Amino acid sequence: DFMTHWSSRGPTKDGRQKPDIVAPGYNIVSAYGNPNKNGQCTTHDMAGTSMSAPVVAGNAALVRQYFREGYYPCGAKGCGSSHRISGSLVKAVLVNGAQFLRGVQRVPGGSVSNVSPYDSTQNMGRLDLSSSLSLDGLNAINTYVIDDQLIAAGDTDGVDVTINKNGCSADLSVSLVWYDPPTAAYCTNCIRNNLDLVVEEKHEGTTKKTYYPNGRSSPDIKNTVERIRVDTSHGETYRISVIAANFDDPSQKYSLALTGCFEIISSRETPPPSYSPSPAPTASPTVFPSLLPSGSPSDEPSGFPSNAPTLLPSYSPSNEPSRFRSDAPSDLPSSDPSVISSVVPSSGPSGSSSLQPSSVPTILHSATRSNAQTLPPSSSESSSQVLMPTKQPTSSSTNTTVIQGRVGEKPKQETAQEYEDMDEAKPEQEDENKDDKGGKQKKDKGK
Repeated sequence: DFMTHWSSRGPTKDGRQKPDIVAPGYNIVSAYGNPNKNGQCTTHDMAGTSMSAPVVAGNAALVRQYFREGYYPCGAKGCGSSHRISGSLVKAVLVNGAQFLRGVQRVPGGSVSNVSPYDSTQNMGRLDLSSSLSLDGLNAINTYVIDDQLIAAGDTDGVDVTINKNGCSADLSVSLVWYDPPTAAYCTNCIRNNLDLVVEEKHEGTTKKTYYPNGRSSPDIKNTVERIRVDTSHGETYRISVIAANFDDPSQKYSLALTGCFEIISSRETPPPSYSPSPAPTASPTVFPSLLPSGSPSDEPSGFPSNAPTLLPSYSPSNEPSRFRSDAPSDLPSSDPSVISSVVPSSGPSGSSSLQPSSVPTILHSATRSNAQTLPPSSSESSSQVLMPTKQPTSSSTNTTVIQGRVGEKPKQETAQEYEDMDEAKPEQEDENKDDKGGKQKKDKGK
């Protein structure tokens, strides 16, 4: 019941009260390995936080076992369901039943000085599980907990209780614990999501008295562990509230532990989550289109259908000579490739231009047709070989002849019939020119 004079004390640099809880750590008999005896272990009296910390850890393990084995809420094994509780609830249970010390003593056998509730020497006091949880045959207190509850910024959760002192004499004790997110180093006001614990005594709908945590007369804005303890009387009604007062984040989880002589009137928080596995989620339809390709073919036609060979341009002209042969004088260009803009004669039978130059130059190997004879194609046609205009099926007047060029490029297209007309017009023009020339020579002789 006394604190050793050399034990560490709070507060922290930013003003939070420490320690949260204290435990026996002086004259503790602990396991000890004897270095003078191989394989031998003995016991030894020891002191310090190396002794008090294991005491707290052992009590925390018992709290976890209490809920896992179904002691909650009636205090007997198996009377309730099994729960896997959070660390914040374990801490809330431990601090909720802690008892204040009687003073600080200089050891061994020295003087004693006073301590105060919630000071930097003991804060919540020494842990005591018999005051933290209902235990059948050991105490008559009731226990109520809220575990890992999510609260949104600006909301208020809480519980209303009425005091029933029949066979019970304990005070009402309420503890709130939450794990605040990390904040900046060297901060002075380090709480990011501040929760406030408030207990109000109610009478006929009005508040008679308001209690604040940790011995304060106003809300605690520094600490993440808050406790209110009230000396109650039979028949009184209290409202316990958890207020999401000032948040940096949209929400925060917390745990709450109540002990005392009370009965629950109502609860104003979401019920604790189920600890049994939830069913697997069903696949909901998405409103977004699937990125996977469709397995069914498209009904839309592809490109420009043609029965002629595919005419793809060659983007790297070949230095090989033309594959067309002719014994007559040929109008074919030299073996060197030419870059031209027009691929048909510039004048038709009428003397007018039959095809405007393309705006995009086309690379051709053999761009004009011989008027002496028809040249057969090579036995093996390359994809880069330039093909002469090919007559399309005449099922429709709109069928066109495709001229060498890039796929999709149609500077101007003439019908196959127009090309045949141009071909027929050339011999007639040549005959007329010969007749005109012959007649002129006869006239010259006559003169």
